[in-house]
Amino acid sequence: MVNEYSIRDLEVLTGIKSHTIRIWEQRYGLLTPKRTETNIRFYFDEDLRFLLQVALLNDNGYRISKITKLSKAEINQIYEDLLIAKPEPIAQINGLVSAMVDMNEVQFSKIYEENISKLGIKDTIIQVIYPFLNRIGLLWVTNKIKPIQEHFILNLVRQKIVAAINKLPTVQDSSKSCLLFLPEKEHHEIGLLLAQFILKQARFQVYYAGANVPLDNLSIVNTKLKLNFALTLFTIFPSRNKLQNYVEALGDSFKNTQVYISGYQSRFIGKVPENVKVWKGVDELLKLVDSAPHSPHLERGINPTSGASND
Repeated sequence: MVNEYSIRDLEVLTGIKSHTIRIWEQRYGLLTPKRTETNIRFYFDEDLRFLLQVALLNDNGYRISKITKLSKAEINQIYEDLLIAKPEPIAQINGLVSAMVDMNEVQFSKIYEENISKLGIKDTIIQVIYPFLNRIGLLWVTNKIKPIQEHFILNLVRQKIVAAINKLPTVQDSSKSCLLFLPEKEHHEIGLLLAQFILKQARFQVYYAGANVPLDNLSIVNTKLKLNFALTLFTIFPSRNKLQNYVEALGDSFKNTQVYISGYQSRFIGKVPENVKVWKGVDELLKLVDSAPHSPHLERGINPTSGASND
């Protein structure tokens, strides 16, 4: 299994500008790219892995001229030491990208658990896992990572988030209720699980319907439940030629209920019904949580994170 990356892919995954990568190649011989018949650069997994290590060293004061004089074993050792010592999210995200490329569960778990101990579950999810998923999402839509690598890492992420959700209290505030679902044919559930954790930790009453929910079921649910809002994510479905009609139907299904839409496909939505709003990212969910009325349980002094590993 060999992945090929363009110089733009390396920029997305490492945070190093394409222009800088070219300079480092020409001036220091840092990488030796392969070239197509039309002389376009491309790279393999070992190039990406090495550049991720170089990026972390460079971000932490190592000049590129010094890095190029180190052996690969020395670079690897410094990289591993920095991953432990440096809590900055960018370092941790690069480590997770490397774990995905190598399909290294031990490295993934080590990075995840170290971040939990330093940041807690919520901030680990928001500051590390969510940006990491955005990175691999950019590669997924352009077929730059193999499905097996994506499935491997997403299943590990899913296990961690589900475990965190299961540690949250089961009693929630019914005055703050929401439905989380994915449309038919949509199975990319990680983003929805992240939302479930954030909302449940804030003691929202969450009805989690999960993936592949038929459109005609939604109006029935909306009639039966007293919802404050519904949230859905469009990653690859509905397809663009059906997107606008689906959004209109969604607005009709949730009359008198606010609907929030996010995800990759949502950027292609045009005009939306009055009760539908398109979100750009997790920050808008956090604003909604922060602006929600305090739970009566909170006012009585009950800790909303009791039972959750959030220290």
